Amino acid sequence: MEDKLKKGDVVVDTHGDVVLISRTNVQSEEPDSQGRIFIFAVGTYLRSASNQVGSRWSGQDVRVVCHVSDLLKLAVQSGYDIVSPAETPDSALSTVELLQRQVKQLQEALQKITPQTSTDAVARPRAGIEALQQK
Repeated sequence: MEDKLKKGDVVVDTHGDVVLISRTNVQSEEPDSQGRIFIFAVGTYLRSASNQVGSRWSGQDVRVVCHVSDLLKLAVQSGYDIVSPAETPDSALSTVELLQRQVKQLQEALQKITPQTSTDAVARPRAGIEALQQK
């Protein structure tokens, strides 16, 4: 196993599988029949011809390709949005939540096209009980 292997490295193993390393310098719990304790790395398959993506990998002999942060930088440069948080899909929202989301989107769009003005300077009409009490 390569000495400089670290958590987050993307590696290729002896079978040509691509793996994301999650732990390094893991020791086997039990010695083998000859009393040897093995030191290995643990990770997750990212691409494999024989194993399911996402399943656990363990091994020793790997070639480091890059760190996962380098892959994420390439993804951002290629136009992938990995910064915006996930949102609940519209189909899972109640009618009220869907309307609230649409109002928020319209407000954001309106702010982009109108000049920045203070919203405190605009007098808003009073409604409801407050308006009736003032008369």
